[in-house]
Formats: sequence, structure tokens, C-alpha cells
Amino acid sequence: MQKSTTIIGVLEMLEDGFSYNDIRTRYSIGNSTITDIKKKFKTMDVTLKQLHSMTPKMVEQMFYPNAHPRKEAPLPDFEKVYKKLTDKNSRANLYFIWIDYKKLYPDGYQYTQFKHYFKQWLDENHLGSDLRMAINRVPGEIMYIDWVGDTLDLVYTDVPGELQTAHFFTTTLGVSSYCFVMAFPNEQTPNFLQGTIEALNFYGGVPKILKPDNTKAASIKNTKDVLILNKVYEDLQDYYNTVIVPTPPLKPRAKSSVENNVKWIETHLLEKLKGRRFSSFSELNTEIFIIADELNNREFSKEKGNRKELFDKYDKPALKPLPHESLKPYTYVIKTVPNNYHVEYDNHYYSVPHTYYK
Repeated sequence: MQKSTTIIGVLEMLEDGFSYNDIRTRYSIGNSTITDIKKKFKTMDVTLKQLHSMTPKMVEQMFYPNAHPRKEAPLPDFEKVYKKLTDKNSRANLYFIWIDYKKLYPDGYQYTQFKHYFKQWLDENHLGSDLRMAINRVPGEIMYIDWVGDTLDLVYTDVPGELQTAHFFTTTLGVSSYCFVMAFPNEQTPNFLQGTIEALNFYGGVPKILKPDNTKAASIKNTKDVLILNKVYEDLQDYYNTVIVPTPPLKPRAKSSVENNVKWIETHLLEKLKGRRFSSFSELNTEIFIIADELNNREFSKEKGNRKELFDKYDKPALKPLPHESLKPYTYVIKTVPNNYHVEYDNHYYSVPHTYYK
């Protein structure tokens, strides 16, 4: 049984033409669950708009009328499973271990759930282990977004002797890991949003998915069943017709591409900037773009080509076109309507319908 947010989210993504792989990435469910939701919806005399107007319980009962809490199914000793998977002399994989598990417990968990609980256990007990899940990258599909952990004092202020700290916003794309970097005075939402817009302009197109770090600048709440985006980031998602899927909390491997990119930047870009001084962030970013361009065009050490060549060959043709103009973000302010039906903002009063009182 899936929650109402997952059911409606799956149907919305299907309606917008997203693939099963895109939906699996967002909701951590299997193909069979997606197909089940799709088939059930087709048999119902109801629209997506009507589903939105229903309570979560009503939606869940429509799709799973006979659902009952299942008895607690046994799970194997995951420590033994982990040792078997990491044993150099073992060729076992998780799927074949699950087959043995089902022979012992025919009513036990299906493979998708089994894998979910194992990954959950793995993150809690072996977060720094060498066990890896394969990551299949698709050209132009995902743009990973993050802040570089290291900062540098580089930009002069109006006060003699004082320097502003530069924070480095970075993205990496698709199979090429083509890198974008830009410096900002802080890591607040407006700069996070502006960095994303500048990155899309830099790539000259829009990927299917934007995957920012699990930061409050992008999302207010991020769980398997509930994703509440920051309102201005939600505007960006709608304007560029993409899907924003923040990295789950404490899941560093879900963004290995950008984490490797961050280390690359810290080694090759930040080292070149240390000790230098700039009159403005504009001057600093001009220098950053020059250095980043050199790095993107640097030949790989173990194979032919470079990031720019891979981007032009694989990622760029797969991107959706940009809108004619870049997004101009709104500023959102929360106000309570007083009994005179006028709301104050920026030293001006604006009248609103009396029904919005309180």
C-alpha cells in the first residue's frame, strides 16, 4: 500500500511524460507498483483534480480498498548478508540472497522492500563501507547541485583590511560531469536559486531532473512520501518544466557525482585562488569561469577526451531547450490580514478581499 502523496505524485509524473526510471528515482518504488497505480487509475471514474480535493485516507482507500496492516515479516541477519556480499571469494548478490530468503519465508518481503530495508540497515551501520550500488547515468538526465564545503576570504569590502568570504556553488551534469562553479557571499536561498539559473544558462538546456543537496534552500521537507519544496524553488521547477528531487538526508552516495566534483574543485580551483584578492564578486567569478573552463577542457588522465567533449557529444543533445528568458524569482512574504483588510509590505499598504481576514 502506498500513501496518497506517492499515488498522486506518480500519476502526475506519468501525465507529464516522465519515464518509470524518473518515477523510481523520486519515490523509491518498483516498476510493478507504478504499473499497479496506473492500471487502477484507468479503471476509476475520477480525475487528478478530484483526487487532489480528497483526503489522503479517501485516496488510499480508493486504490487499496482491501489493504490491511500485514503481520511483521521476518528479516534476515543483515550483518551476515553484508559479510557475504563483501567477501572476496563470494559471488553472491542481493537478489540471489533474497531468493534464498523467500524459500525460507514464502510470505516474507518482496524484493523491492527487502532491498529497501537492507539499504536502510547499510546506511545506519556501514555508511563508510566499500559496498557500492551501481549508478547508471543517462546523458543529460540529472544535474547535481551542491555547495563546496571549503570557503575562502577573497573579496574586498568597503572597510580597509576586511574581506568577504566566498562560498562556491557548483553543479555537474549527466555522463560528462561537466562542471559549473560560481561564487556568492552566502549560501542563502536567493543565491542558491540564482546559481541554479546560471548553471542552466551555462549548459544551454534543461535536464529532466535537478538533484540539489538536501538543503533548506531547496526543500522544506524531504522524505520518501512527502517532498515540500521551498516556494521559489518550486517556481523554478514549474518555469523550466523539470523535476526537483533533493538528495535524501544522510545519503552521500546518492550524489557521488557532485561529491567527486566538489573534491575536484577544492583541489584544482580553490588552490589557484588562495591568497588572491578581488574587488568584487563579479571580478572573482570572471576568474573562476576562466579556471573552470581550463579544467573542463583538460584531458582525462586514464582515457581519451575531456569533460567538454563528452558534454557536447552526449549530454547537450539530450537537454530540453531553455525558455526564451531566464526565471525572474518572486519574493514571498507571509502576512496575517488585519481587520482593515490592508497588508503592509515595503512601507506600502495593499488591500485584499475581506474574506482573507485573519
